[in-house]
Amino acid sequence: MRKGKGKIEIPKPSGSAVTEHNWEQDLRLDTGHDGNQEVIIQILEEMKEEMKEMKEMKEEMKEMKKEMKEMKKEMKELKEYLRKVTTEHQQDVKSLQENIENLQSQNNRRNNEATEMSKQMKILQEDNNMLRNIIDEMDQDKRMNDIIVTGQRIKPRSYAKAVNNEGEPDEMDMISAEQQVVNFLQSKEIEIDINTIETCIPLNGRNNNATPVVLVKLVNRKSKMALLRQGKKLKGTNVYMNEHLTKRNAGIVKKARDLRRQGKIQGTWSTNCKIYIKLNGGPEARVIVVHDIKDLDNF
Repeated sequence: MRKGKGKIEIPKPSGSAVTEHNWEQDLRLDTGHDGNQEVIIQILEEMKEEMKEMKEMKEEMKEMKKEMKEMKKEMKELKEYLRKVTTEHQQDVKSLQENIENLQSQNNRRNNEATEMSKQMKILQEDNNMLRNIIDEMDQDKRMNDIIVTGQRIKPRSYAKAVNNEGEPDEMDMISAEQQVVNFLQSKEIEIDINTIETCIPLNGRNNNATPVVLVKLVNRKSKMALLRQGKKLKGTNVYMNEHLTKRNAGIVKKARDLRRQGKIQGTWSTNCKIYIKLNGGPEARVIVVHDIKDLDNF
């Protein structure tokens, strides 16, 4: 079969006396016959074309082999590149894992340090609160014999007024703060001996617009308690007597009174500078001592 051409049929002369063998022999010997020569030339031309095609195919095969060789080379290079990239990637992954492990280790160490610091801070806070409580208790102990009188205005003695001839001081100008407090309280039928007062100090200074506040220091706790027990006699006078509490305890009293106004507790008071509250529930309700303002958060 020739590429692009049909099979060449060699015409045979007519006559039954000539066999195929004789025909082929005559074809080889009788080259001068015009018909046979044309056929041979045609066959040679076709063979030449086929040889040319085979040569082209051979060149193509050679080119294909060359391309395949180049492809094998490229595949080898690609394989080597992939191996290298995979190795580098594995190294990068390993390095990344090591970095992550280091970071996790550092994070765990810092978390442990933070936990330890938190514990230390908690201990320091507890120690600080304990010291504050001790200091507050010491401060409160110093005020144990004091009372605060709120609402009574004390008129200061004015010796300078008399010296400067600005007018004669009246009787009240000449009376001490202690005597003014005693006179007022006795006028409300409160029993008090001026000798039980150690000192009396107005705390407002020259601010006449503020509610008058007077610190009364008594000589002992017994005299203080005896005076406070008569505080109900001041009802309706806008004058009040209370223990001299520290800022911390005064804050507890203020919050307890707010709770009483809101109806969350039945009552509150202080005795010997300790703050008490009475829970709701009638006369038999429980009375508890409040040591810290946070204790009132539950109400």
